Amino acid sequence: MQDLINALIFGIIEGVTEFLPISSTGHLILAGSLLGFSDERSGVFFVAIQTGAMLAVVWEYRARFFR
Repeated sequence: MQDLINALIFGIIEGVTEFLPISSTGHLILAGSLLGFSDERSGVFFVAIQTGAMLAVVWEYRARFFR
């Protein structure tokens, strides 16, 4: 259950900070340290969540990309 709560928190952080001109990765690492989620799994999870964010941006702007 704690992993699900952490995933929700990190998803919110990623979503809020993705479009700001500041590092969303830095916020994820900082939040991971504060929540005690800074092992090997955290690196893989952060890559996965940022890949999802990039795919969401590509999907949102797909019409502009393919013009």
